[in-house]
Amino acid sequence: FAEHQLLFSFLLTTAIEREAYNERHITRNPIPSNIIHEDEQEETVDENEQKMKLSFITQDEWTCFMSPLLNNVTEDKLVFVNEQISSLYPICLNLLNDADQQFFKHSNPYIYLTQHDNYCQLTRFRCLLIIKILRPDTLLPSISQYVSEQMGSKFLSSGFANIQDIYAHSSPQAPIILLLSPGTDPTSLLIRFARETRGTAAHLDVISLGQGQGPKVEEVLSKALTLKGRWIFLHNCHLSASFMPRLRVLVNK
Repeated sequence: FAEHQLLFSFLLTTAIEREAYNERHITRNPIPSNIIHEDEQEETVDENEQKMKLSFITQDEWTCFMSPLLNNVTEDKLVFVNEQISSLYPICLNLLNDADQQFFKHSNPYIYLTQHDNYCQLTRFRCLLIIKILRPDTLLPSISQYVSEQMGSKFLSSGFANIQDIYAHSSPQAPIILLLSPGTDPTSLLIRFARETRGTAAHLDVISLGQGQGPKVEEVLSKALTLKGRWIFLHNCHLSASFMPRLRVLVNK
């Protein structure tokens, strides 16, 4: 897991921001994706609203970022960017045509974009997109800064969080997901924690997922909705991937 932690954290962050954009796009007016400067009347917007404006990803931006055409530095790259996200094209040209070439000389292009008066109102993902287009050699450290800024440095740390801390941040609507190394089994740890917390593990239901276990999970979940305070541990979720969409629906009810 440690080897791929940055990739996982990046995909998690971008998935959250894409979903946030979709929800806001449906429930409110869509956020303009080509802002560089803000109008004076928007200077009074509160900090949370400001952060939200800088923390979203449109489908066009994601498609452009993931395109193989961005893997090579060619003239076709900017043509593709102009076709996919026309508002990003003049920004790239401004950076390329800057007489001082500050963006290309800066040791930290992510900081350069997020702090420069002309570019600080770009969404953070757009900053990454520009870096992938013009400074791909600095993309990985820029992604690390992006994840740390959006999610917190703990998402880049390989430190182990104990079960008490994990439980304290969970809720019935935010279940705990354990990503395990091969050969590890947290069942005994959870049973011990249940006993330490409640004096017994009778409230803990353990189900090892596999073929045909879906109805049993639904039965246990239904019981948990009636008998408050129950815990459900679903083991080996990777063996029942087809049931996960249904599980999500049940949890979100």
